[in-house]
Amino acid sequence: MEISFTGFHPEPNCGRGTLTILYTSLITIFLSSWAALHLETPRPDLKKRAAKVSHLTSKIFDCLISIISPDYSAADRISATFRALRLRSALRQIPGSWESFSLQQAFLVHNDGCRHVTPLNILPLAQSKRLAFKDFPSDEEIADRSKADKVVKLITISQCIWFGINTLYRLSRNYRTSPFEVFALGHAVSGIISLAAMLSCPQDIRIPFDISTGDEDEDNDAEEEEMVFGWGVVLANLLLTALLLAGTWWYPFPSTEEMWLWRGFALSGPVPVIVFYLSDATGASEKSHYLVHNIVYVLLLVVLICSRLGIIVLALMAFRRAPLDLYTKPDLSDYWPHF
Repeated sequence: MEISFTGFHPEPNCGRGTLTILYTSLITIFLSSWAALHLETPRPDLKKRAAKVSHLTSKIFDCLISIISPDYSAADRISATFRALRLRSALRQIPGSWESFSLQQAFLVHNDGCRHVTPLNILPLAQSKRLAFKDFPSDEEIADRSKADKVVKLITISQCIWFGINTLYRLSRNYRTSPFEVFALGHAVSGIISLAAMLSCPQDIRIPFDISTGDEDEDNDAEEEEMVFGWGVVLANLLLTALLLAGTWWYPFPSTEEMWLWRGFALSGPVPVIVFYLSDATGASEKSHYLVHNIVYVLLLVVLICSRLGIIVLALMAFRRAPLDLYTKPDLSDYWPHF
């Protein structure tokens, strides 16, 4: 059967046009990337202006990382939640009021929201009774400083779910689905996972809580030992690659070259991630190989960024010559059997 192609498709009275696909996909990508950001509290030694600039820069940078690599973002949020759950579980085993220690309070500690209290020292401080639960910020006090709005998070989750249902339905019923929608579907799934994992996490706390522990003169600059989530990133990367390939396998790209470029970019995504975490697992990142490890890390990062940017560019270029039935919209009644 011969396929009819078209360029820019105007908005019809019924159905959908090029702009509809673009703005629904872009809204989903932006919301899922921005609303899931939960940055650490700025260092208290920074001046007010420097702290604002540092915070905004970190937010924009993390948002760009989420846009380019939603799989990493989802794995990172899940890892943060597991760390907070582990800390909450450990503190709740201490007899006394610590049994009421909440997940929100655990997130606060991990996000550097307390002066003199870190994920490394809070357990020994609580066990030695140098830190009492009554001296720790309550959930109400944390919520008062937090800029997190659960309504916004729920709206974003609803948008991601609705976009996911529409896109998955089109794919399952063999309606044409643009490569850009398939890419945005990866963000929708990542956004749902990230927001669900971080629903209890305080957001945008600019001023840390000052907690007296009796050890103010003792600086604890040691970094928390990160829970290994490398293979979680690898798994998420492989799932996103499978989605990008399966969702566009039968899509008629404008040219054969673009089709193979798309598949090449999709398949090249997991390579740097797997190599990097294999190097960590085999000890290649030890001090004796520190310089080599950093050079390889930068090269792998460049490969990953180029592959994702290539996917975005090809997805947008595909609209210049798209199959006409891409703009066919299923009847609303077609959805009812799936509810």
